[in-house]
Amino acid sequence: QNRNSISEFSSTGAALSGASGFTGGGLVETASIAIDNAGNVWVTNSGGSSLSEFTSGGTALSSSTGFKGGGLANPFGLAVDSFGNVWVANNNANSVSEFSSSGTALSPSTGFTGGGLSAPSGIAIDGSGRIWAGNTSISSLSELSSTGSAISLSGGYTGGGLDVPWSIAIDASGNIWLPNRSNPAGLSEFNSSGSPQSGSSGYSGGGISHPFDVAVDGSGNVWTVNTSGVIAEVNSSGTAITGSTGYRASLSGAEGIAIDGSGNLWAANGGNSSMTEFT
Repeated sequence: QNRNSISEFSSTGAALSGASGFTGGGLVETASIAIDNAGNVWVTNSGGSSLSEFTSGGTALSSSTGFKGGGLANPFGLAVDSFGNVWVANNNANSVSEFSSSGTALSPSTGFTGGGLSAPSGIAIDGSGRIWAGNTSISSLSELSSTGSAISLSGGYTGGGLDVPWSIAIDASGNIWLPNRSNPAGLSEFNSSGSPQSGSSGYSGGGISHPFDVAVDGSGNVWTVNTSGVIAEVNSSGTAITGSTGYRASLSGAEGIAIDGSGNLWAANGGNSSMTEFT
């Protein structure tokens, strides 16, 4: 987030981008990244309230100011739907934005609002094309239709231990998982109807401590990266798989997590500008 670039590595951890990373395309204070079905890379720019797009080879497709409009306001999380449209959570507004695969704003100038949206951070799209966003200011979960119409009520879905959910992931059964940044031991789960499944305080154990990011693997197990410097794993029922101290290795201020096609886990370390890989 402190540099205006993105980096690319091979599956073995070899750097594929240059020493300065890929730049241009409006990159400024980058926040989140996603890859569409065409292999193009999308980035939210929290500093420029814009979106950047790059080819799989690192060539900028967006202009020097990025794609703007559509209600973008300190955009954070983003997700790509099955049509190639890009959805963005606006952390400085109570809205989400939608852009076409060519970077044209599809949402109005205020973004899509309602459904309890309040400073959303994480955003994800389920198998039916519905949009889900975690709200950091009121600790709730919002649901919108594929056209941006609110499905959840004005307060959003609550309970399940939600406490400043910073990111979001959806499993193969359509259940929604959120890590609670302000809850020292809480991972929340909601079903596809918005009902909490994780009790009143969320799932705990396995080293979960102020979880920041979340990902679901091909077996339905859920992984979190925690500000305490560990990675924790629970099964689809929320039962801890990792021991009480989680997995540690060379993690340093890890904040982002992703799982590749081989099931390997990658964590981005903000503490020492590196990445850690787990099999």
